[in-house]
Amino acid sequence: ALLADLPPPHEGYRRLRDALAALRVRQAAGGWPSVPAVGKDSIKHGMSDERIPFIRKRLAVTGEFTGTDMGSPILDPELSEAVKRFQSTHGQDPDGVVGHGTAAAMAETVDQRIDQVVASMERWRWLPRQLEPNHVFVNIGGQYLQLITDGTVALQTRVVVGKPTNQTVAFRAAITSITLNPPWNVPDSIATKEILPLLKRNPGYLAANRLQIVGDNSESDGAGIDWHGYSRFPYQLRQTPGTGNSLGVLKFNMPNGNDIYLHDTPSKGLFMRARRAFSHGCVRVQDPLRLAATLIGKDDFTPEKIKQRIADGQTRTVPLAKPLPIYLIYFTAWVDSDGTLQMNDDIYGYDHSIMAQIAKKRQKLVDVAKN
Repeated sequence: ALLADLPPPHEGYRRLRDALAALRVRQAAGGWPSVPAVGKDSIKHGMSDERIPFIRKRLAVTGEFTGTDMGSPILDPELSEAVKRFQSTHGQDPDGVVGHGTAAAMAETVDQRIDQVVASMERWRWLPRQLEPNHVFVNIGGQYLQLITDGTVALQTRVVVGKPTNQTVAFRAAITSITLNPPWNVPDSIATKEILPLLKRNPGYLAANRLQIVGDNSESDGAGIDWHGYSRFPYQLRQTPGTGNSLGVLKFNMPNGNDIYLHDTPSKGLFMRARRAFSHGCVRVQDPLRLAATLIGKDDFTPEKIKQRIADGQTRTVPLAKPLPIYLIYFTAWVDSDGTLQMNDDIYGYDHSIMAQIAKKRQKLVDVAKN
């Protein structure tokens, strides 16, 4: 009973444990065939390539390809559909084309996939054993958000997370309010590293992008300033509210020491991509109106009525009736609601670090046993 009570009690952990058992069965059976690397030129629909038979055999082992012709060197419609099925569970755009990313995912060995699942299982151990029945869960590695209500998924939507050079941090906080038509206070690092070089080339950049220098109860678009004499941006910048604002029209306030929050975005096209690590660290939400309406939970704050309030251009902050816990955690492997194991790229390289630490612990146990 003691041993049975040791693992995390979460459903996500149990599903990964079952997936791990299946992968170990596959490991004992010899894994799956290797796939040669694809160079700069992708293998597209109808193309003939000597690597195609390897891909057929690889996908046949894991069930994506169910055809009988293993020797054909052509990426025909049947194989293309199998490639799409593989891509949809491995963090790739499901276009049926075998490019570098898809070939690299196919080339991952069963041992590497086992390590990926083990690393994500380890992260479940970092969470409290009991999560609140109502909370928001953001999978940074999977790039999606779930709103959990009474222990079940009430809403799921895609998100954009921080790029590898501006990583979204894993932590727990609480959403306390939602701001409609938020202004954006530009961080000093972005003002210096990104905006200042643009200003040196185009002094009108601030005015063109609704950015203002704020301070001493005044605002300015910086006209007339010679920016070439600065190595760091010397002022506080703010972008005025509106649809072109970098935060979009909604911001979900969640006080924390990382200065990370959820928000809308004018760059909607990024949500269509399989890999969505493009932000400076904050989390952009694909369906912020629906999320906001659900969190506020009032009849006069339906998505349509929130739109009406946004349309007047006024900045207003709506407090939640009760702060809602939010967890941001990094999983590259998880089992979805359909029971399918999803494996994403390790965009931040965290899995390798975790497995290195686990290997050290294992070696210590081996050394103790020997002595």
